[in-house]
Amino acid sequence: MKKGPLNILYLGDSAQGTTSLQRCMALRSLGHRVTMADSAPRSIGLLHRVDDWLYRKGFSGMGHRSPATNRQIRQELGRRVFDLLWIDKGIYITPETIAAAKAANPGLLVLGYSPDYMAARHNNSRWFIAHSASYDLFVTTKSYAVEWHKAIGTKDVLFVGNAYDPATHRPMRIAAATRKALGGPVGFIGFYEAPRAEAVAYLGAHGVPTKVYSPGWDTSSPAPGVTVVARPLFGDDYAKAINAFDINLCFLRAMNLDVQTQRSVEIPACGAFMLAERTAEHQGLFKEGIEADFFSSKEELLSKCRFYLANPAVRKRVALAGYRRCLRSGYSNQARMEKMIEHLLGSVRGRGKGR
Repeated sequence: MKKGPLNILYLGDSAQGTTSLQRCMALRSLGHRVTMADSAPRSIGLLHRVDDWLYRKGFSGMGHRSPATNRQIRQELGRRVFDLLWIDKGIYITPETIAAAKAANPGLLVLGYSPDYMAARHNNSRWFIAHSASYDLFVTTKSYAVEWHKAIGTKDVLFVGNAYDPATHRPMRIAAATRKALGGPVGFIGFYEAPRAEAVAYLGAHGVPTKVYSPGWDTSSPAPGVTVVARPLFGDDYAKAINAFDINLCFLRAMNLDVQTQRSVEIPACGAFMLAERTAEHQGLFKEGIEADFFSSKEELLSKCRFYLANPAVRKRVALAGYRRCLRSGYSNQARMEKMIEHLLGSVRGRGKGR
């Protein structure tokens, strides 16, 4: 493998506000020449909708998105020579496409990445399982998934913590009127899960006003003291809302067995106060009560919300320390991805592969 900037074909979701696009931009900011191919072609066709529905239910579906996605890769490979094929959660990529990519580009390296727990049925596909042995490196943000990836044939697996995008997740000045409209005392931005809804309802019932941004939250019986805004937030809107809340809740996704998640670092990177579920990995990312704070029960969650709402100076001091920890410990996309590239090239040199 040559030294210096790499020619990278990056396959990922290119929609504005996605973490996939943020990672692509981070590679460009590191000086690499990156061509992006969209892994999520936008279509409103019936077959695509049925396929997506089947996938969300845990089935591989019929593969109607797969041909367009694989065709993009082959087309790009026909236009120029690449050093690295970066595949962001490649659930629609066939083994034949990766084999063709390596045949067209002798010495091509293939790096896979996913922020999700790929062992969970709702996150993988028959194509992903079949092509996993083709990766020169697979990067996961789930420490407990490393052995699973190795078990399905991935030759090298690297655990890297979650990351934030400095261009998006940053401290922002929020006007008082905007803060009132967008934020509030306590907020949560994320998908619905029953334990999350129960915890939020508990806060509302005990006099702690809480606002939730979620397109899938169950609003059939609104909880007292809880406001649900039934829409997602991306990009600057997401960062503004985080900055507009006094306390940002960080719930983990039970169905993914999370012990840390994207918002675990995105909230502190905004210079905002984070109150998260207590795990060993969260405690490793931030010092408890100093750079963020944690809870293990709804009673502890309520107690800490009341304390920090009543002590804004303490809350702001913790938020600032959390922000500084993000900078000091290299939690940005750029720092994380530089580590991934270095690991990949080091492993390749160790195996005697490359140009």
